[in-house]
Amino acid sequence: MFINGHIVVKRTIKERGWYHDPNTLSVWVHLMVDANFKDSEWDGTIVKRGEVVSSLSELARDCNLSMQEVRTAMRKLGAYGEVMSRRVGRTSIITLCNYESYQGCQQDSNTMLTQQQHDANTTATSHQHDISEEGNKGTKEERKKKIDVNRELAEAAERLYKLYPSSVIRTEGKRASLKSPSDKNKLVRLLAKYTEEQLADIIRKYLAEDHGAYTKMFSTLLNNLPDYSDAQENELFSNTKVEPTKKSAPVSGFKIASGGLLDGIEY
Repeated sequence: MFINGHIVVKRTIKERGWYHDPNTLSVWVHLMVDANFKDSEWDGTIVKRGEVVSSLSELARDCNLSMQEVRTAMRKLGAYGEVMSRRVGRTSIITLCNYESYQGCQQDSNTMLTQQQHDANTTATSHQHDISEEGNKGTKEERKKKIDVNRELAEAAERLYKLYPSSVIRTEGKRASLKSPSDKNKLVRLLAKYTEEQLADIIRKYLAEDHGAYTKMFSTLLNNLPDYSDAQENELFSNTKVEPTKKSAPVSGFKIASGGLLDGIEY
């Protein structure tokens, strides 16, 4: 674990689709802080700049989350192209795909800061009259962004809503309605925690079990989503690959996973 130094977090992170999910943000920040700032060797394997050697159980402990919460956060980050993972022997190496876009400017940060301070001092007077206008512009942009996000959530909820059947014939032979428009609001709230693909996968798997007349009301299913993770290979990413372990002594000063696998085989 690295103690000294710092990381750069751009304000554009607020535009990421996962930014408002606290668990996902917590895991991302932790990975960014723990990532190698230069290539190094761990147990005979090269761990590159922007990579982390870790495990599901270790991430859960360090971020004060459950392993299921970490798994969900990592899958969301993977779906947005933020992280990738590869197996190396009995642990995993996580790659922060956008590491350079955040941390690549650290070497020039002091020079940039000095120049920015000089520019700010020499132009402060001329910019004062624009403060109100810029503030209003920012407010308008924020409102527009919020409207766009709400529209995207509503569209995603509509697509998920259409996946579930409208009615079912119960054992007494009567047709019963299974969903109502209010279920879309529940879907919107769930989209703050799950991706659209994850929710669609859960819905399809539940329907594939063919419950027939005992198919749940859609609202009941959404209130208590089944967990199908144990029925799958418990891997965080579909692009995980295994590399053989090279036997050699650990290099002093670099992070070594304390136990467990990212794919959940050992906790």
